[in-house]
Amino acid sequence: MECTERTDTPAGRWTLAELPRFNNLILAGEVEPEIMVREMNRLLFTLPQTDTFSHDEACKLLVELGMWGSSVGMHFQKRDLDRAKTHPSTGLDQLAVGYQRVPFLVYFAQLATASGTGHPNRDAYASLIKWNSPDMRAYWSGECVARIPSVYEDGITRTYTGDIGEVLCIELFDRCETLEMAANRALWPIWEQGCSGMKPDEIRDRFNQANHMLMAARRLMLDVQHGDERGSMSAGRFMDVFRQFAIHWEVDDVPPSGTQDIEFIIRDLMSGTQPSKHQAQIRKIYPGLLSSEREQLNRAMQHSPLPFILLDRVGIKKLDLDAMSDGEIASLLSKFPEIAGCYLWLRASAMLSATHLMLSKKFLYKPARQREEKGTAVRTPVPNDRGITGLPETVLDKINDARKRHPLSRIGSLGGRQICSISGMMAPPDLDSTQALSLLGLQPLPAVSQNHQLGGIPSPRVGEKLVERSA
Repeated sequence: MECTERTDTPAGRWTLAELPRFNNLILAGEVEPEIMVREMNRLLFTLPQTDTFSHDEACKLLVELGMWGSSVGMHFQKRDLDRAKTHPSTGLDQLAVGYQRVPFLVYFAQLATASGTGHPNRDAYASLIKWNSPDMRAYWSGECVARIPSVYEDGITRTYTGDIGEVLCIELFDRCETLEMAANRALWPIWEQGCSGMKPDEIRDRFNQANHMLMAARRLMLDVQHGDERGSMSAGRFMDVFRQFAIHWEVDDVPPSGTQDIEFIIRDLMSGTQPSKHQAQIRKIYPGLLSSEREQLNRAMQHSPLPFILLDRVGIKKLDLDAMSDGEIASLLSKFPEIAGCYLWLRASAMLSATHLMLSKKFLYKPARQREEKGTAVRTPVPNDRGITGLPETVLDKINDARKRHPLSRIGSLGGRQICSISGMMAPPDLDSTQALSLLGLQPLPAVSQNHQLGGIPSPRVGEKLVERSA
């Protein structure tokens, strides 16, 4: 998605400066949300009919109005949590667009249609994270191998409150998905066609690329918990502010969530670490995805998991593998190094999953449990005792364990060093922050002297470009 339109619109300026200011004032109890609604309606009155927008203009406005809608909705839902369960659109019903006073939800649905992207009729992960973040690319051997484009050219990440922690979270999601995309694209030809016709060096490089990308994503997750030169996100801020904007607009709709990172989902499908009912769970989030994302998942769900494809091609079943001696496994890996490559990739995937779970525990489950034990927990529009998708901590623990017990886990008895020595494959590297950012064409910025300010003032980015990002 290329962006060619000007970003300096009244709605765009208001989102950068006034939306964070109003949200902070309302959260502090200094202003009632009706004041923000009045200001929004003043600007909404000036918006034209949606059929006048270009593709890029529609996508930008989806980002902005999506954040407006979730801001208004969250503040009004906090007033009456019981009513919010059955009438989540309270507050949104007070917004109207144009001189014809089109209801906000109706206008937003028309805008989603005008974008031509299949965007849902509410804010979405794609618009909040992918379109909102600066253009992001992953590089391998000097070439761009994955890209998630922004709809903006200004390099600014729009936030609800102007807090640097929100910027860090949104950037992390976008960067990790870009790296995951690069990993998936490296292995997709093997997934679809097997290794027939591929030279050993190509097979080795594809698994090596995938492992580097996954370990880079893991490093970024490890780093984000400490913040950077601009600041950090506390668990309390994450629970009580940022995630509270992921409200329902209508009953049973799908709010934005990290579970809509489709590259993570594709990797799960490729790895075969999820139960058979996993596809049914995936389809539950379809209403929150773009049409292109649904098409990608439909294509991915047509394939058997990669480990089973590779085992079938050499005439071995998983039960046979599990029954092999270490010597027999060593002989297998020497003849079919792609099996070793797949094992190392599955191990890297499990390490990334464990890091993701660690962050979930640190920023959500553990502090929520501590509040319950101390009797200080309070009801919120988005409950903090489970993820946005409703999954409790125990379910995530089981999912993480399944990723550790992947289909090729028996090979691990040989140890990573011996596996690499026998097969010629490269172990997943333990990347540092500089190495991880370099795969995104970025390098760490020096410390900055000025803290991030509220009110939509742009904050310096965590990295600066190493590679010229041409279209």
